[in-house]
Amino acid sequence: MNDVLSVYVHIPFCLKKCYYCDFASYTDTMLTEEYFSSLIREINQKRRLFSREIDTVYIGGGTPSFVEADYILKIIAALRAVALIKEDCEITIEANPNSLTKDNLKKYTDAGINRISLGVQSFFDDELARIGRSHTAAQAYGAVELMHELDIKNFNIDLMFSLPNQTCESWSKTLKTAGASGAAHLSVYALTLEKGTLMFKMYKEGVYAQDDDLDRKMYHAAKNILGKYGYERYEISNFAKKNYRCMHNVYCWDMQEYIGLGAAAHSYFGKKRFSNPYLLKEYIAVEDYCCFYDNAVIEQESELMGDFVMLALRRNEGIDIDKFHSVFGKEFESVYPHKADKWIEMGLLISKNGMYCLSDKGYDFASMVMRDFI
Repeated sequence: MNDVLSVYVHIPFCLKKCYYCDFASYTDTMLTEEYFSSLIREINQKRRLFSREIDTVYIGGGTPSFVEADYILKIIAALRAVALIKEDCEITIEANPNSLTKDNLKKYTDAGINRISLGVQSFFDDELARIGRSHTAAQAYGAVELMHELDIKNFNIDLMFSLPNQTCESWSKTLKTAGASGAAHLSVYALTLEKGTLMFKMYKEGVYAQDDDLDRKMYHAAKNILGKYGYERYEISNFAKKNYRCMHNVYCWDMQEYIGLGAAAHSYFGKKRFSNPYLLKEYIAVEDYCCFYDNAVIEQESELMGDFVMLALRRNEGIDIDKFHSVFGKEFESVYPHKADKWIEMGLLISKNGMYCLSDKGYDFASMVMRDFI
């Protein structure tokens, strides 16, 4: 671990707030100029943390494509000025179909951005409307066409299932459309109800209901249908064509270090986890962005071991017990005696070649298995 250094940049501005979203995102753009000035100041102040070459940069949000492309270019230039970005660095930007233009896309690629993540979620207008998305199915198709027009091969499509009134038939059509889109990577997430969101309120009021059995049918449909299009499930929610895994996420799951920039951004560096203020005004008002790192407490070894196991179980490869020993200097069984055996007997874990990984059945109970190791 800690051979790799990644950077996450948070762009919190959006055209509108999706009904399910609990991320730090804002529709008020009055502070855009101040925010990006503060972002550049943070990059300069954190110069000493960029102690190694940067392997991946992920620009997320919010909706990064919603702001003028020149703001994004300034951030990339500021990073290049203080840090050594590898020549083959994976640089991703998230984009929504209704705010991605050919002009912006050309500016992104000219600046070195080489991976686009499209927030599509569904290819049906009624489903998009019920979750408060600001784009249409036609705009989603248009964004995919733009990828091909500009010969961008490394692009991801985000999809969501268990949406209000979504059917297995409509979900299968969305999966097949995405599978035939030419996308190199697909992220497939179940709708989660987060407190404080409009979607959570609607479920509490009985406007919509959840169906756990239908949720699991949709999840397994994703694996079965996308497998026919050549996608491998390499993590609970992520599918990729050969050689197109999202390396930024892979490094995070491998507990490599990353530095977060921007409001609400989290970091893991020097065995410390720390984060920036959530609110825009509080983030902008910070005088010394390194103070959150300097004042953070080094994580306890027990916490790090729990993180290691939980993140490893998310991936197909599972827990590498030899790597666990090399990282922590302890035998896996001495820390977690017989815990794996219990889940193996229940058919939720598989042991093979010094690895413990989830079985197909285990993916349906992943959270329960992970909690047992934390």
